[in-house]
Amino acid sequence: MYTASLIGRVEIHNIIFRSIVIKTPLQIWFPRYGVPVILHTDHCAAKLLPWLDGMLDASEAYFKAHGEPLFSSHMLDLSEEPMVRAHASRGGGVVGEVCTCD
Repeated sequence: MYTASLIGRVEIHNIIFRSIVIKTPLQIWFPRYGVPVILHTDHCAAKLLPWLDGMLDASEAYFKAHGEPLFSSHMLDLSEEPMVRAHASRGGGVVGEVCTCD
């Protein structure tokens, strides 16, 4: 799913809704055939954080209503960010200097 690539062109709540709508049929059909549904958001860059925040909110609401997760996992990918920012976003303080890992 390249739904998050729409950020900046479509309102964020529509992008989140599209992500959920794409996943929902799989969650209904696959278990009928004994196939587990394992879906996750993959490599969510810092510029996509508004989408990821909305997905986490939707996942929490879905879990409260249905007792199961909407998505199996969410992956945050800060590899495009300087090391200092990536470390700080995890709740750590800024340590050292910016490291570029080539």
